[in-house]
Amino acid sequence: MIKKATALLFFLLTSLYCFPQAPDVFPQAPDVTALTKKLQQTTDPNERVEVLNDLVKVVASKDPQAAIGYGKQALELAESGKDQKLLADAYHNLGAAYQLSGDYKAAADHNYRAVQIRETIGDSLGLCTSYNNIGNINNYLASYDKALTFYLKSLNIAKKIRNKEAISRALNNIGYAYQVQEKVEKAIDYYEQALPIKEEIGDKVGYTVSLINLGDLYMKAGELKKATDYLQKGLATAQETDHQLNMGYAYRGLAEAFQQSENLAKAADYALLSLEISEKQQSYFEIKQSLDVLNGIYLQAGNLSKAHEYLTLSSAYKDSIHNENARQQIEDLQVRYESEKKEKENLKLAADRDLQLTRLNSQTRITYLIGALLLTFAILTFVLFRGKRQLRRLSASLVRKNEEISTSAEVLRQQAVQLQEQKEQLEKSNSIKDKLFSIIAHDLRSPMVNLKGLLPLLRKGAVPEERKDMFLDMIEENQQSTLWLMDNLFQWARAQMDGEGASPVAVNLSQLAGENIKLLQAQAAGKAIRLESTIGEDAVVYADLEMTKLVLRNLISNAIKFCKQGDSVVVSAARAEGFIVTSVTDTGIGIPENVRGRLFDGSNFTSKGTANEKGSGLGLQLCKDFVERNGGLIWVDSQPGKGSSFQFKLPLVPAHLSKTEEQDTGLVAYA
Repeated sequence: MIKKATALLFFLLTSLYCFPQAPDVFPQAPDVTALTKKLQQTTDPNERVEVLNDLVKVVASKDPQAAIGYGKQALELAESGKDQKLLADAYHNLGAAYQLSGDYKAAADHNYRAVQIRETIGDSLGLCTSYNNIGNINNYLASYDKALTFYLKSLNIAKKIRNKEAISRALNNIGYAYQVQEKVEKAIDYYEQALPIKEEIGDKVGYTVSLINLGDLYMKAGELKKATDYLQKGLATAQETDHQLNMGYAYRGLAEAFQQSENLAKAADYALLSLEISEKQQSYFEIKQSLDVLNGIYLQAGNLSKAHEYLTLSSAYKDSIHNENARQQIEDLQVRYESEKKEKENLKLAADRDLQLTRLNSQTRITYLIGALLLTFAILTFVLFRGKRQLRRLSASLVRKNEEISTSAEVLRQQAVQLQEQKEQLEKSNSIKDKLFSIIAHDLRSPMVNLKGLLPLLRKGAVPEERKDMFLDMIEENQQSTLWLMDNLFQWARAQMDGEGASPVAVNLSQLAGENIKLLQAQAAGKAIRLESTIGEDAVVYADLEMTKLVLRNLISNAIKFCKQGDSVVVSAARAEGFIVTSVTDTGIGIPENVRGRLFDGSNFTSKGTANEKGSGLGLQLCKDFVERNGGLIWVDSQPGKGSSFQFKLPLVPAHLSKTEEQDTGLVAYA
């Protein structure tokens, strides 16, 4: 069974080859050299867009990244012109290239833009192909009923315009939708309807796809002879067109067919050919499928060492695929938080409107009061001897009213200020949640995925004894790294969300450095790195103890991460104008100049260490935040290839507190 990857074969290829061109474009398509020469010779913008679109179609199955490059050029030229049909074609082709590269989000964005333009200009054939692609997107999301709806719309349009290529494509897509739902008989029926049409119009790529999918379906039905025949035919036509993706799927299908028939030698040969093509295509999903087939073959053959080798490789690619899914989930969460933020902004606007209405009402009342006062004054001029006392009462009443109105206006102003502060707090909370989700989705999840893959192997005894210590060291290292990451994460989140300030005390840097060196000695020993502190006992600063401890630990750990075998890390301190400057200096690989400027800019920049150690990018930002909260500064000096020196300065204990702090903490003050 070719599994879901082979079932997705037509989904991937139909997106690329649903171009709005005449049916004879593909069998007679020019090669890359001819198209490149034509591109160099032509200066007409529209003709250049057409040539670039043709280049996308020719190279996409062999080199998706090159196809994306051509597609971006075509889209940029088309956007500067007025031909909407060419613009829709450029969006469509670039979306197809993204789809073959595995970037489904970008593929969906470009396909939907193509649909909008084609609906506006009434491009029937273009809409036919676009509906097919929307169906493909729904298939990828497992919304099979919606996918069938769009495929049937595409089929109806294709029949109305009598386009055989589009008819065969829609039939194939409907067959695929039934195939992934395990409705084998219906899938075979639609594929066999499409097969003679594709052969008639000379669509060799589509014909190959149908052959391979039929082979997969007959394998599911248990008819291995028919399955092998269709797969062999599909492989032959794929080799004729030099279509790498089709060849890879055919090889994997034959590997599974021969595995089922217990011809394991042939099965392994075909699976290795499939893996080779998948690696050239740089497709994580296809590489993982080929590795899983090889794992199954060697398990069936009883070669546990080989099976374990391919299972380990497959687990690594599985983590990459899961990280892609996690990023997509984070993007969905970000959309939801943006909606919530918009709702809060609407509430703020409503409050502003209410405030304006209140002010308007207040002004109206004042106007009425002034009018009444003038009328009263006119009357009082005639009856002055009777109205002096009454006038004083009215004046006092007016003063009270004005005071009440002023008080109301001030209350409303304060409410507006509170609403603005709440809005800013919500925006800050949303930003913190976004960053937390990003770190949790990648840096905390990855070690857990590794543990999940390793522990079942250890439990089953599938790990050779000579490698068991290595795996246990890996588990211990992942556990320690995760604990430190969680410590950094919680300290940062608490500081950000609670606005917690520093609680300075007298801190003995020598003792603190010694504690951290002892804590990190095991990590350094793994790379034979020498840790040393030259800080004297009289080096005492006035800072928050826990914050200073975390800063030192992060800087020493970071130095170990970027040291080579046998390097050294030295912690030292020196007095400088009311401060003590602490330095963590290593002899590691150093930091390039273009990277140094990004270390403290809040972008959570991170890179792998000399032993491929991972980081969250949070540690240095946390160091900067904590040092500045204690009235200090942090900076770095580095020479690539020679090492780095991270330095931070913290204030000395004030003279009027030195004696008290010494008594309270038991630490020796710096003199």
